Amino acid sequence: MSARKGTRAAWAWAVALPALAGLAWLAACLLGEERATPADDAYITYVYGRNVAEGHGLVYNATDAEPTSGASSLLHVALAALLHAGGVDPLLGSRALCLLAFLSIPLAVAWAARALRSGPDDGARTPLGVGLAAGACVGLGLAFLEETAGHLADGMETMLFAGLHAWVAAWAVRAALHGAAGDGPSPGARAWVRGAGGAALLAAFSLARPEGFPLAGATLVAAGLAAALLGAGSGGQDSSGPGTDEGPARRALRAVGPAGALWLVVLAGYAVWKLATFGRLPSNPYYVKTHNAIFGGDAVALPGLRTTVRFFGLRALPLLGLVAAAAAFASRRDPGREPERARTPGRVLLAAAVLLAPSLGMAAAYARVIHEMAGGFRYEYPLLVPLAVAGGLALVALARRAPAAMLVPGLGLGLAAPLLFAPADARFPDWLSAPGYSALRWTSFRNTELAHARLGLDLRDTGLGQDATILLSGAGMVPYFSRFRAIDWVGLNDNRLCGREALSIDEVWDYLEAQEPDLVFSIFPPASPGATGPDDDPVFANPLIQATLDGRASALFRYWDRDRLAEMFHREMRTVRDTCEFGAAYRLGDGWGTPWWILVYVRRDSPHRDALLERFATSGRADRDGDLAATYGLDPRALGRP
Repeated sequence: MSARKGTRAAWAWAVALPALAGLAWLAACLLGEERATPADDAYITYVYGRNVAEGHGLVYNATDAEPTSGASSLLHVALAALLHAGGVDPLLGSRALCLLAFLSIPLAVAWAARALRSGPDDGARTPLGVGLAAGACVGLGLAFLEETAGHLADGMETMLFAGLHAWVAAWAVRAALHGAAGDGPSPGARAWVRGAGGAALLAAFSLARPEGFPLAGATLVAAGLAAALLGAGSGGQDSSGPGTDEGPARRALRAVGPAGALWLVVLAGYAVWKLATFGRLPSNPYYVKTHNAIFGGDAVALPGLRTTVRFFGLRALPLLGLVAAAAAFASRRDPGREPERARTPGRVLLAAAVLLAPSLGMAAAYARVIHEMAGGFRYEYPLLVPLAVAGGLALVALARRAPAAMLVPGLGLGLAAPLLFAPADARFPDWLSAPGYSALRWTSFRNTELAHARLGLDLRDTGLGQDATILLSGAGMVPYFSRFRAIDWVGLNDNRLCGREALSIDEVWDYLEAQEPDLVFSIFPPASPGATGPDDDPVFANPLIQATLDGRASALFRYWDRDRLAEMFHREMRTVRDTCEFGAAYRLGDGWGTPWWILVYVRRDSPHRDALLERFATSGRADRDGDLAATYGLDPRALGRP
């Protein structure tokens, strides 16, 4: 090893190891800080995973006759099933997996960087330490984003999807560079072994979210196109034998063809499985909500445009600057490089744009999506990862020219940024005062204090399980903890109610009442005595109810037809008034500026009425002191026996 290479390796590892350790500690502290904010929708996945592990199949209710796929990620369902089978709390296990997925992003950057040539002879790969140092700097930059802590803690699949996206992006970079150089494996067993690894990444990515399939396919095509573009700007020999020239298109096909062929086999198998299991390809009711035919989800052409543009304007543009820097440095000619190996800056920029096009294209497609319950921009967030990988390669390009140049952003992100971005009453100094406790406190959190969990635990204590049915609009924690049979009127888990099929509100309620729910979970009080609709009910004019119509509880409501939604809300209030009596209230908190509660009503003719009312009467988890009348203009507790 030359003295120059030895020096480069030494400083790279001197940056990489502390930065990686600091990143792991910082991410764990962020997770601990947000430990009390799991997403209710995460528990939809945990319900499905538990039912799979217990042998009931892919069903929302263990007693459902037909399977549904109402979780946002089949991969996450499979992981939740494994966690349940292993006796691991699914929230704790999901958070650990999300933490590992986030910490794998620097490793993916380093893997991509290894395909870059590090010296003027173009024969040596980028030292591992350099790639890890660049990846750690990128990871620290992502950690400082406000959204990252929430995605580490919410228990959803967002960070898993982001981590897989990093590895898929790294694979695409490597495939493009190997294809351009003509040093991919020769046709034969080795090509298919390498292709199997790429196909496995693409398959896992595809199953991590429904949009993973089009993203994986687009990335596969982009890697081949980038390889052809870069290969057209350089020489190269066919690795099958000296002196055998091979065109860039053929080299590109050899680089991505085996992985693509194997991935297509997975795609075909997945389609056959979906048809056999659900009887249709669009089987996921969770994703129908954007264009709900019951509540007029198509009323706005681009409901997600403002959200997507705002997020990418603030998050993607700085990263695009790093991408441009990477392309500029990668395209500069080294003094010792053979002229035929040099690539023009324009071709390098075009190849970089092609590799980034799938994620940017999907971001544009999200403008057609209602960002329902998208805390922390959970749909867009994983699409930043290819830009982050490109940013890591920009730092590697800097290191190729001047190792000290990489120390500036590396040390800046590693040392200065945590203090620079922290508020004056920062958590960061508190974490430093107890570093071990701050990094590990998320492991001891148990989600039993939140309102949804408290209600679910009270219902669990009745021992009724699937013998009792609850009608609700919060499809996660309550069904998970209670094990009650649940009907979600929003339709996240029900093919009949999901909005794929247009129904009138009367038809919706005919379907709901046919299920004979024993309980109604609501955030609304009963309708006023004698009121027949939202227009003649003074309680319905309550600011809390009107704010909910405007999207306070869900962004879905903001984009659905307001009159249709008002009819649905008031129908629920009338059903409660006419058929139920008050059970209990569970305070949700002041997250929307005013206190509000989960209100639970017991159907008067339920065969489980006495058992349910007795449990609520003795509950230590319910809120008995809240002033419900002041909030709603009517006291739901007054709804008693006929």
